[in-house]
Amino acid sequence: MQFSPNFTAIAPNSRVVNINAGFDEISHLISAELAGSDLIVYDFYDPLKHTEVSIKRARKAYLTFTGTQQISTTNIPLPDNCVDLTLVMFAAHEIRQADERTAFFRELNRILNKEGMVIIVEHMRDALNFAAYNVGFFHF
Repeated sequence: MQFSPNFTAIAPNSRVVNINAGFDEISHLISAELAGSDLIVYDFYDPLKHTEVSIKRARKAYLTFTGTQQISTTNIPLPDNCVDLTLVMFAAHEIRQADERTAFFRELNRILNKEGMVIIVEHMRDALNFAAYNVGFFHF
């Protein structure tokens, strides 16, 4: 996976949070790109809530990034207004229940400082993803 966003707006001592569902392709890349930052990595996967077979398979594909902490989608263990950048890459779609998803986004908002940003990346349900994933694109 190629990861090359322009992070020039992120100060070297920023607090960066990467949240995943256990399929984490990017924490090592973020760590290298933002070497002077405080990187916190969270995994929200709960096998009782996130029951898709594909995420169970995907979790086996990558080793857990060192220091990754298990969290609940409804309780991110950080104080209010303390994060400069939060990344949620190809993971938010695993939160299938609307109330859980709403609580998750409230938590992202709560921990973000006034100048901070959240970057969420997800697959689209479009022809290109259908070509790549066939009917699996309904998962997104």
